[in-house]
Amino acid sequence: MSRLRTTGTMVKKLLLVCLLAVSGGAQEVPRFELPQGPLQLQRPTHGGVFFDVAGPRSALFGLENGGLEGWIYPLKVFQDLQLSFRLEGYPVDILGSDIERGLEVHPEYSVVTYSHSAFTARQILFCPRSQNSLVCLLDLDSSLPMTVTASFRPRLRLMWPGALSTPGVAWDEAHQFYRLSEESGVFSAVIGSPGGRDQACLPYQEEPKDTLLRLEMPVPLERSHQQFVPLIAALSPQDYQHTLSKLPELLNEVAGHYRNKRSQWLQLTLPDAHLQRAYDWSLVGMDKGMVKNPLFPVPGLVAGFRTSGESERPGFAWFFGRDAMWTGMATLASGDQQATRQALDFLALQQRVDGKIPHEISQSAPLVDWFKKYSYAWASSDATPLFVIVHGEYFEASGDKKYLAAHWATLKKAWAFTAATDSDGDGLMENTQFGHAWVEGGALYPAHQELYLQGVFLQAARHMQRLAAAMGEEELAEQAKKRSARVQQASESTYWMADKGHYAFATSKAMGKTAEPGPNRARRQQRLDELARGGLVDEDTVLPAVPMMWGWLQADRAQKELDHLTAAAMSTDWGARLLSNQSQLYDPLAYHYGSVWPLFTGWVSLAGYRYGRPQVGWQALASNAALTEFDTLGYVTELLSGDYCSAFGRSSHHQVWSEAMVALPLIRGLLGLEVAEQGKVVCFSPQPPADWDTLKAAQIHTADGPVQLEYFREEGRRRIRWQGPATTRYRFTFSFPLDAKVEKASSWGEVQQVKATGQGSSGEVSVTCTEGCELILPAPVLQNGARSQGLRLVSWLPQGSGVHLVADGRSGATYSLGLRGRALGRASSAAGSVESEHGQLKVSLAPATDPYRRLDLLIPYSRENGI
Repeated sequence: MSRLRTTGTMVKKLLLVCLLAVSGGAQEVPRFELPQGPLQLQRPTHGGVFFDVAGPRSALFGLENGGLEGWIYPLKVFQDLQLSFRLEGYPVDILGSDIERGLEVHPEYSVVTYSHSAFTARQILFCPRSQNSLVCLLDLDSSLPMTVTASFRPRLRLMWPGALSTPGVAWDEAHQFYRLSEESGVFSAVIGSPGGRDQACLPYQEEPKDTLLRLEMPVPLERSHQQFVPLIAALSPQDYQHTLSKLPELLNEVAGHYRNKRSQWLQLTLPDAHLQRAYDWSLVGMDKGMVKNPLFPVPGLVAGFRTSGESERPGFAWFFGRDAMWTGMATLASGDQQATRQALDFLALQQRVDGKIPHEISQSAPLVDWFKKYSYAWASSDATPLFVIVHGEYFEASGDKKYLAAHWATLKKAWAFTAATDSDGDGLMENTQFGHAWVEGGALYPAHQELYLQGVFLQAARHMQRLAAAMGEEELAEQAKKRSARVQQASESTYWMADKGHYAFATSKAMGKTAEPGPNRARRQQRLDELARGGLVDEDTVLPAVPMMWGWLQADRAQKELDHLTAAAMSTDWGARLLSNQSQLYDPLAYHYGSVWPLFTGWVSLAGYRYGRPQVGWQALASNAALTEFDTLGYVTELLSGDYCSAFGRSSHHQVWSEAMVALPLIRGLLGLEVAEQGKVVCFSPQPPADWDTLKAAQIHTADGPVQLEYFREEGRRRIRWQGPATTRYRFTFSFPLDAKVEKASSWGEVQQVKATGQGSSGEVSVTCTEGCELILPAPVLQNGARSQGLRLVSWLPQGSGVHLVADGRSGATYSLGLRGRALGRASSAAGSVESEHGQLKVSLAPATDPYRRLDLLIPYSRENGI
């Protein structure tokens, strides 16, 4: 057969050939030691659970005890890749799915283990960073000679919405690989193995069928004992050969990438091992979202990953404006300034002439008329102000005036578009004609003016004011300041509902809507009919958490809103619902009016810490952290049911902004850690759980060099120690419960705060106190398919002779919580009782017909306190 055709351009060269090769006896790959980094997770395999191995140029997506699909962006090369094993003298194939026993996940690679009484096979999977290829190394240990068969369906399909002509396949005996082609001749692939044998390719004269290709690889004993059997996918024979000849170097390159990243990332040392793992893996998860597609000039952040099945949409593995910006806040907070710049650079290159930032861009967009023929590119209004926010945060943290100047024209256009979205002059930013904000479908869509969008605008205006001042454009800075004041005032007067004690979702135009099929459709239709007249949409949603996470809502009202956000109607063991389950519109399986998103949960956590409610912040953060090892090992899913602890089938099970909402609430919320004033000031306002006696943050990036902070809690004393450049300034805030006795403290929510400052290359500040009474909440225990069982602590507020507890608990349940500091006594009511003993608080809820009921008690201090 003739050699593969090549084209003259780099893009066509990169997309010309895709090759999956399984090396037979003709190609020796001596075993080499796998790199061992500090992060590793392992467990027995869970049938049907998603896992992935993702790199910047390629990815493998699969199901535990199932098949794999391989992507070399933007092409899906194959799917349903599975292994089977046949022992010499035994005529029956042993299916890999029947003996798959364990999964081991590293940032650098993943390992699937197959266990049989006659052999053990380890399938080592990784994605090279500098080659357009995929790698599987089979590490075999067998008591008998064997043959391994790789079966798969060749695909050669572009990522949605790109399309190719009908593909064909033929076996090349001379090179032992399959040749894939399509009728245009632009794209082709070879799939094979030196020494491999075809067992399934149909002759040309037969009718084409969708059949599994079967590639056999003989493995004599000496090979199984001494060598790896490599399986490689690549975009050209040259890439394939280079990958095959440099396997140890390429795997070490991936390991080197993560060593380098760890030297850049904010290093936290936490006393909570589970949260520590969740944080460390959240950084890896976000890094996996950075994709280098050869069709685009620069890399960018994709949204998330899932198997594509019979479609060409692998989850949300294409570029989203708002997803990238929410993630960009977390990459910046965690010290990865390079990733933040890359995300901004990618979107800046795609900006529309009027300044709008795109909502989404497919990985095959350059091959179709994406921006004109598809409705997705410019669908949202929030990507543009979020773009301004992340630029502002980057400049505050880095002081990179050169980068700001290079992007200034782009930023001004983005601001101009954002500022023009109040067409009727009522002081509120509009979705109508400009794009949806958060809700993009379902019962709550379309909104005219979402409170969420007002919050995003307000933060964009805050940053635009500072950026314009830095660029010497005082008139623009003043404009942003005035717009901010007007939007804030209009938001409070429009959305706050004093009778309900929470903020409304949005305003809407008058229109009739038909309820979507699903549970309680008649009930939902009744509510939609009520809203058909337009005006204020007074639904209780999670979305006020967005302006709250930046401190934009009135303090006393924000405290009442937090009571709603953390109550059982809104929050579950696994996170926060978008919509209260008391709403007539609620549907636990609805994408936008019932499900739980880790993104929402992160917003709630940030809002809780911002308004001095660390218990609210901790409950939400702990829920997100628990998801790291709940389903997809090491990664956090996109969304889950509002009623049961189970991810949607269509969820992107490795969702990048979900990982961001482990890191961001931990850093900005619990630690209160932020670099400000153009990289010159470090702000540190920790609100740690009561049982944390120490924590450490290292590699905090400032304009003058790295900073290290340590926090210590001792009986009657709190200390913060710093070390860093002599020119760096520090702003510290210590938080104490309201019943602790400290000097010069100001109350904020459920805590009182003492401020301190520092400067110099090293030093320490401390505050002494008489301890108050603090509650220690357990981490949520997640069980797949279970309903929410945990106690939802709404409020813990010292008042006079005791502590006022408000909590939602499961009817008839008993909970044991930790206590530290002042001891408590007993209290009871018809709803339940509370008693304290030996540092534990026992909370018992009386039986009731409702699944959850509220307990509202003033618990007196114990007489042991001398009261």
